[in-house]
Amino acid sequence: MLRADHPGIGAKISQKQFHGAAHLLVSAVGHKVIEETFSKTGLAARIAARVPHFLVVPMILARTDLVATVPSRIAEVFARLGDFKVLALPLAMPSFEVRLHWHERFHQDPANRWLRQLMCELYGEQA
Repeated sequence: MLRADHPGIGAKISQKQFHGAAHLLVSAVGHKVIEETFSKTGLAARIAARVPHFLVVPMILARTDLVATVPSRIAEVFARLGDFKVLALPLAMPSFEVRLHWHERFHQDPANRWLRQLMCELYGEQA
């Protein structure tokens, strides 16, 4: 994912462009597969910034030339919110599951149920 008017990357991103780009990394729990893949492929040195969660990714990308590797469903939601491009990765990336977790005492809590339903609607899963 990157801003739509990124000066060095057009409608596709080559492996050379991807390896040469400065990257924004989300250091969220469960998102370590990206960092591990970056380490294995020599991209760890290209990490220009780290953030603790996904919510700031669009704000940072909109104002920089950074490239972010995020789950496709998150990228699609962010792309609808702003002027961003979502491009296919030029390297193999292991898949991983994103799950919701909550304490059982909140299972029937109306606010918690609403939030879980909203998350499922946003990211295309059935509750």
